[in-house]
Amino acid sequence: MKKNKTITALCVSLLALSSSNSLVYAATTSASSASSQTKVATSSQATSSSSTSATSSQSGQAQSSQNASTSSQTVSVSSLSGNTFSSNALTQSFCVIPQQAYHIYTADDFIRWVNGINDGWLDSTKDVYLENDIDLAGREVPMINNFGYSNGCSSFGTFHGDNHTIKNLSCRRSSSSVIQNNNGIFENVVFSLDIYGTDTGFIQNNSGDLKNVTFTGKISGSSIYFIKNNRHNISGLNVNGTINGSQSTLIYDNDNYIYGTLNKGGQIKGADASLIFDDHGRNNLRWNDGFNVTDEIYSAEELNNFSKYISQGQTRIDASLQNDISMWGSFTPIGHTLGGRPTQWYQGTFDGHGHRIYNFNSFGDGASLIEKIGDDGKLTHLEISGLVEGKDAGFVSENHGTITDCAIDLDISGNRYNYCERANGITDNSCGGQIRNSFYIGRITNTKCNLLYTGGGSVNDVYYYTPTPISGGRATRVSKSDVETGIVTEWLNGTRQGEKNDTSSWIWKQVVEDRVSNLVKCRPGFAGAGIITKAPVPNLSINDIGRTDKSLRVTKQFDTDKYGQVEYELTDGHGNVIKGWQANSEFTRLTPDTEYTISVRYKGNDEYLESDKASVTVKTKKTAEPQVSVDNIYGSSDSFTIKDNPDTSYGNVSYEITDNQGKPIKNGQKQANGDFSGLDLEDGVIYQVHVSYDGNDDYASTEKVIKIMKAPTVTIASKHANSLKVADLANTDKYGQAEYALSPSGLTANATSSTIDGLDSTTSYTVYAKRAGKGDYPPSAIGQVTTKTGNANYVVRIPAVMKTNDQASYVSTDVSSFNLGTHDSLSLSIINSVKDGKVTLTRQNDPARKTAQTQIKLNGRPVNNGNADIKVVDWQNSNCDYKPAISFTDPWNDNPRTPFGDYNGQITFQLTYNKHKEGN
Repeated sequence: MKKNKTITALCVSLLALSSSNSLVYAATTSASSASSQTKVATSSQATSSSSTSATSSQSGQAQSSQNASTSSQTVSVSSLSGNTFSSNALTQSFCVIPQQAYHIYTADDFIRWVNGINDGWLDSTKDVYLENDIDLAGREVPMINNFGYSNGCSSFGTFHGDNHTIKNLSCRRSSSSVIQNNNGIFENVVFSLDIYGTDTGFIQNNSGDLKNVTFTGKISGSSIYFIKNNRHNISGLNVNGTINGSQSTLIYDNDNYIYGTLNKGGQIKGADASLIFDDHGRNNLRWNDGFNVTDEIYSAEELNNFSKYISQGQTRIDASLQNDISMWGSFTPIGHTLGGRPTQWYQGTFDGHGHRIYNFNSFGDGASLIEKIGDDGKLTHLEISGLVEGKDAGFVSENHGTITDCAIDLDISGNRYNYCERANGITDNSCGGQIRNSFYIGRITNTKCNLLYTGGGSVNDVYYYTPTPISGGRATRVSKSDVETGIVTEWLNGTRQGEKNDTSSWIWKQVVEDRVSNLVKCRPGFAGAGIITKAPVPNLSINDIGRTDKSLRVTKQFDTDKYGQVEYELTDGHGNVIKGWQANSEFTRLTPDTEYTISVRYKGNDEYLESDKASVTVKTKKTAEPQVSVDNIYGSSDSFTIKDNPDTSYGNVSYEITDNQGKPIKNGQKQANGDFSGLDLEDGVIYQVHVSYDGNDDYASTEKVIKIMKAPTVTIASKHANSLKVADLANTDKYGQAEYALSPSGLTANATSSTIDGLDSTTSYTVYAKRAGKGDYPPSAIGQVTTKTGNANYVVRIPAVMKTNDQASYVSTDVSSFNLGTHDSLSLSIINSVKDGKVTLTRQNDPARKTAQTQIKLNGRPVNNGNADIKVVDWQNSNCDYKPAISFTDPWNDNPRTPFGDYNGQITFQLTYNKHKEGN
């Protein structure tokens, strides 16, 4: 039947046919319903004086019948075949969705009901009545996709079990379940399940109710559950079945109320097993004797999960340790306050099975493995090592139950805030708890009166060893010798719990544990290979450490024949292990100038115990790298000269010349200086220059290897007073760009011109050149040549006669012969007999020697020089083609009364040449 039909708001009558054979119902639906959903009975034997057939086309206009106002309806079902019922009339009232009830008598009825609600031809909101016990053995039952639904005007749908049992309900699927979504009610029914798979169970999502539902049978596999996500109430749940497998749980995620009973014979067991994996709601599950939840713990993560389960109130879960477990981070004690709940008293059994929890750390209030053990709680056969610190800290913060056969290797300390916030030692045993047949070793500090435990209780056959004596009540402090020789282990084996009736083979053993090796060589425990009766090794010492910049090596010889193999460990300055214990005495790939700690120990043998480790802190050497490069390697056609000015504080330097494969060439050998000659070097051949320090106590050298070609031959093609022209180097296409400069540092990618400018005349210069390298060819060594620039040449022409009246005369130079050094200078000045730019002229043929003044002009501008010289030409830092014009004014311009006549005068020129001197 199609679900969620829309019924018209008028009351209608359904066709009632009294037939001895069958009854087919017809319901009035809205126009949205397909006409094929409405069936009208037709029978030659059907009779009725007032019946009316109402079809979908008559929606809203159906006529009244004799049964129109009845508000409830019941249809008994003997067989679900299409829409056929054997029953009396079906009636419907205003605004009530029809609630036909399905009756299930057989396994076939159940399977047809499941298929019907899955396929949509039966309504999943209809009530269901289980009329008999049914057995589904060997039957394939599909997953129930959805049961129950609410549209705001109807009930959810109830599955009435009438205390019948559905047997052998099997599900062998992964990522599936018997019921995917339950939105209805299951009540008074027993489900005998046989479920196997991964991520599978009975109900995947429960938003309905379970009332007086009993679970028997078994669920097994991985990530299995009875209910995965519970979002509604569960009341009267009876659990008689078993859930066994990894990550097995009754309820995976609970967000509501759960009430029920956990009965004898029921069981949940496996890795990371729990009663409720994640409980955000409330539960009141009555736990009867004989029901068991055992969490098999393999890892630190699973131990942390177990702590969470107990803190959520699942206090009777047993723990069964399956491996030695290395912890990480700070452990939240089992049962510690979580999510607003109070601290929970642990009432189960935590059985270590002789395994060890190590690297254990717990800090804060109640720091411990188990915060509170209740009257029925038990902690047994466990070895633990690490640190707890905080108020009420201990192995167990408070014990009302039993601690037996435990090897406790813990440093226990209280916080130092005030008197009250101090630790309990092993435990607070003041309320009748029992501690039996156990051993403690470690440091107890800032505890209540420095007790091994507080309170009395029952303490029997408990032994301890601490560096300094503490109060222990009836516990017995033993000597270091008693611990190391195995005497305490023998005592514990003689009194271990259940020895007379226990048929298991476990015994206390003498074990070695790294954390307490600075206290004793060995101690009672469970993780060793048997009782150890060996002698201790004498104390070790380390010296003679070989060092380089990247390695450290222990050179001391040890007596391995007597005391066993030696092992070496390397840690950094913060105590972090760089290289764990190894047989090799050398540590490589280290960082230069860095502090490391080397530790050494004997592994022991049949006669001797493993030794204490001896340690020494040393630094690797600093790295000394020779400061040599292409820029300070010079050469010629048969030599290399290395001018690196080495820092001999790093040690002496050695040099070597080899070919490109590292083979010494002619006269090649390691030598203490960088001069190599007579090598007969070839063009285009690649050589290697090897430079290194021999090192000293503080430094180790890295060899500097430079690939290089021989130096080019440098010749001067031409020279001038201010420049030199170097003959261009050949084969630049093959060997790389040629570079020219007056200094090695000037040989750069920009120094490509073979003309060296800016020089002084008649001065000696050394010119350097090299090849920059190209492709497979490296740079060349630096070649050089020393030569002198040319003389300074100059020609200056001065007119012999100059006339007044602005007739300009020119001072000129001969450019072709005027060649000065770049830093040289030349000046031409008018000196003497000139004041304020005026020259005195004398009238000729005049006995009175009458005089007149004329003004000097340079380039048409009057000169006023006072008494100073008048500079006419100034060549500074460059060659000049310069023609200054000199002219004189007419004397009448100075004095209009000047008599006519011939006037003559004289001016004096001074030519000065300054040659540059280095430093000026």
